[in-house]
Amino acid sequence: MQYIRSNALIAALVMTVTILLLTGCRADTSDDPEEEIAELRQETNELRDQVESLQQRLSQLEEAPLVTEDGRVKLAVYFGLSTDTDTLTIPVLLPADAAEDLHREALHLLISGPNPDSPLSPIMPPDTEVLSLEVQDGMATVDFSPEVAEHAVGTAGESTVLAGIVNTLTEFGDIDRVTILVDGEEGVSLGGHYMLDEPLERFDDLIP
Repeated sequence: MQYIRSNALIAALVMTVTILLLTGCRADTSDDPEEEIAELRQETNELRDQVESLQQRLSQLEEAPLVTEDGRVKLAVYFGLSTDTDTLTIPVLLPADAAEDLHREALHLLISGPNPDSPLSPIMPPDTEVLSLEVQDGMATVDFSPEVAEHAVGTAGESTVLAGIVNTLTEFGDIDRVTILVDGEEGVSLGGHYMLDEPLERFDDLIP
């Protein structure tokens, strides 16, 4: 299946323009040094503007979810994996309707759990509800029903639940931290080991 993304093309264009910028991009010379300097400065400024524009477009493409030719998207959802020595969260790409609220859809996929044949484990029970979800200024505030805490047993279990939620939401370019509420209450703890009184950032240490 092909993905409608042009990151590689944009990255190549950024690199090409940057090389031209660094090398001066002009082979001809002028009899008037001052005139040549003025022309080079103008061309340099124009190239810098092009690089900035291409880099902004590249950032937009990198932050966008993968879109398939059938109009669906692939969302990275993090499930648990326990080994003899570690408890980790593993990303799985799952399809979703591009017309949906993708933030909320990612949480619904997370709640639904992994494929039954998968060695991965669910983060929370399937009857967990997302009571509300807001995203503003890089922070997602999500309110879950009390069922969200049922799998938060022990330090490892609780950290896996939190990491699954936070890592899934921070896959979106407009989210870099997450505040978790339970049944409308702030500053609670799912399992008694982590107080949710501050926004949480990505759990990179629980990703292999």
